[in-house]
Order: sequence, then C-alpha cells, then structure tokens
Amino acid sequence: MKKLFALSLVLVFALSTLSLAATVKKTAPAAVSAPAASSGSGISVCPKLTMQMGDFNGLSVGVESYFFSPMPGVQLGAEGNYKLATNNVSWIQIGGIGRYMIPMEGQAFQPYAGGGLNYNMYNISAPGFSGSASGIGFKVFGGADYPVAGVGTFYGNVGYSSQSFNYTVDLGGFFGNYTVSASGGGLYLEGGDRISF
Repeated sequence: MKKLFALSLVLVFALSTLSLAATVKKTAPAAVSAPAASSGSGISVCPKLTMQMGDFNGLSVGVESYFFSPMPGVQLGAEGNYKLATNNVSWIQIGGIGRYMIPMEGQAFQPYAGGGLNYNMYNISAPGFSGSASGIGFKVFGGADYPVAGVGTFYGNVGYSSQSFNYTVDLGGFFGNYTVSASGGGLYLEGGDRISF
C-alpha cells in the first residue's frame, strides 16, 4: 500500500512538472517577443525653433538628430543652429548633444535631461565695421517628448547656454588690430517636432 501511495505521489509530481513546463514553454515566446514590438531604429530628426535670452538674445532655427544609444535610456546625437541676425550679430552653431530619458510609467509624455558642447561661428556687422569670430560653448537642458499619432513627437526644452569667442577688430592705420574676448549666456526656450525612423 505504501509503495502504491509513493508511486501515486511520484506520478502526480511528474504530471505537475510536465504541465508547468508546457505552460512556461507556451508563455515564454510572448514574453521574449514583447520588446520587438517597439518600432524604429532609434534614429530621430527634429527641425526646431529656439528663443535665446540673455547676452545673445534672439531667434534661431535648426535641426537636431539623435542616432546613437550606448546604454538604455541614453541618446547621443548632433545639432546645428542658425541664429537670425539681432543686435548686429548672427551665428552658426554646430555641436554634439546627449540626453537621458527619465523613466516614467503610464504617462503620455517622456521627460529627459541633457547637455551638449558646441562650436560657434559668428558674423558681426555694425555701422563702420564687420568681421567674424568663433568660439566654444556649452548647454544644459531639460524637457519632454509628447508623441502625437500620425504627426511625430512634439517636444519642448528649457535650458541654459553659454558661449565665448575672440574677435579681432581692424582699427586701421597706426592702431592696427585689436582682439576682443567676449562671453555670455542665458536661458533659452526650444521646441520642435521629432520624427523617428
């Protein structure tokens, strides 16, 4: 009788194990394939408009692209901006940018924080003289992406940027050239439509 009871226990245990294994086998592919549901290559391109405040105030138009992710949540890319002429100064800015996507469960928007380094090429034009200059700058920012079906992903940033440059003024004749070093910064607001591929 004891042998029969022990044999029954072994059979029940074996059937339970097989049933559990079959259940795990059925559910495993669905769990593994879930990440594959996300579409896109991780590359995004975004036309944008920036309102700069502070020392170099004014509007700029530009484009940015995130195309490299060294680790989950981190995106690296590049940007280019053209600042419309205000206060006798216009410039082109190119640089590298990066951001960290802050995890936010169950929200329609995706917040992030980031920063970047850039190279600035200035064109200075004022009554009586004109010239060019260049320098290095940096920026820090925070913002959020908000996906809109069929349109793309709208986003907005608020940040702080700083630039510096050396400018050579030709005083002519006896005075020759004079080099001016300048730097400045300020808050900025930025927004655009991010298109992912």
